[in-house]
Amino acid sequence: MCRLYGFLASQPTRVDCALVRSQQALVREQGMGGRNRVPVTGWGAAVFRSDEAIVYRTPLGTQESFSFDSEAAATPTHAFVAHVRAGSSGRADRRNTQPFEFQGWVFAHSGTIENFLTLRRELMGELNPEFRRAIQGTTDSEHAFFLFLSYLKRSAGSIGGDAPIHRIHDSFLKTVAMLNEMTGRSGSKIRSRLLLLATNRRVMLACRQGGKLFRLERDRAAVCTVCGESHTVMTAEAPYRCVAFATEPISGEDWTEVPEGRVVLVDPDLALTDSVPTA
Repeated sequence: MCRLYGFLASQPTRVDCALVRSQQALVREQGMGGRNRVPVTGWGAAVFRSDEAIVYRTPLGTQESFSFDSEAAATPTHAFVAHVRAGSSGRADRRNTQPFEFQGWVFAHSGTIENFLTLRRELMGELNPEFRRAIQGTTDSEHAFFLFLSYLKRSAGSIGGDAPIHRIHDSFLKTVAMLNEMTGRSGSKIRSRLLLLATNRRVMLACRQGGKLFRLERDRAAVCTVCGESHTVMTAEAPYRCVAFATEPISGEDWTEVPEGRVVLVDPDLALTDSVPTA
């Protein structure tokens, strides 16, 4: 079931009903037990109202406590990120629940940075002091987020809306490459699983390394196959376009698998650039 989902849209759009059902089904499935099941420890989502990111995060002590936040699901937004956490680094706590937000940036990670505890000191050394101080939890994912922001601040001089798109793209690629380099130096023979989403409402970046990640492009405001209604609020005459990412297809539409080892940039025009991180 879907652990990571996000979209960038030209017109305000509500989250798909299919995603709500997918997230609820995931938690029910986990609650059924089984030796190979990892318990769900948190759920979160982020929506943008204008340029402000509103984040909903709920740590889960028991699977029965899960419900998809109705306000998050009902809010039309240009950018959305949702994450269901099966924690492998850091205890079940709101500070460890994704997505993370900082000064207009939202970030979520499904997966594990191999040997994180071994390389954490080196990783912290790569962070700008302001971002080092901003870390609130203990997860590998939050450290990866601030590594990206550190590279962006050094490259563009700012992490705000004036940061050039190519600087944002390069900083994200450098983040993935550096995490791989650090993991390799730590002695791990296993590549980190990095399913990443980041957005500041202007752009969205996605990475597939390990696991599965799918992409969907919509060029019209679709009718939801679950509720039979459109989830889009048309506020302008401009054509509708939406690019979505998910760890599994959540609808019967034409989802395309993102190639392994790729980073995808969705720019403000909702055009796509596909790249490979290099050291």
